[in-house]
Amino acid sequence: MTTAPANSDKGKVVLSLDGVSVLGSGTVNANGSFTENVTIPAGVAPGNHKIRAMNGTATAEAAITVTAANVTSSKASMMMVGILTGEAGCPNHPIISTETGSGFRLYGTGFASGVVAVHLDTPTGLLLGTASTQADGSFCQQMNGVPNSQAGKHILLAIENNAVRAQIPVSFVSPSVIH
Repeated sequence: MTTAPANSDKGKVVLSLDGVSVLGSGTVNANGSFTENVTIPAGVAPGNHKIRAMNGTATAEAAITVTAANVTSSKASMMMVGILTGEAGCPNHPIISTETGSGFRLYGTGFASGVVAVHLDTPTGLLLGTASTQADGSFCQQMNGVPNSQAGKHILLAIENNAVRAQIPVSFVSPSVIH
């Protein structure tokens, strides 16, 4: 990657993923280029991403595709559950979508003892809530809804001990307005 053809200043280049997660740094040579190996963090969502290099005001980007999330091997799982009138707890009514702006119930199992953080789309995405696991490795927790601006298809990620332990595809739909 070359930071800029006109930039022949030697110096440090900072590498980031999607302009958010710092991946490391390298040294720019007299030609304005550098070579550096980077590791994509665990739990980065599959899809198109960019590695950005910055050296002063010079910036360069390289497009990459993550083909599969780097998920730690485990038997942890989770599901969004619906609660019918008169029910309490965490009934086994799996759902895959809910309204934006409304909280939802999430059930998880197979987790280590501790706290599980639930994020939207990436390990550093919008935090929807946390859950403390029971002695059997399960949790049943009400999560915060997403704002209307986040309507659409997403992935919920369960993060425990800085690693993605489970993920599920979900959809958030805008509430219907009746006139």
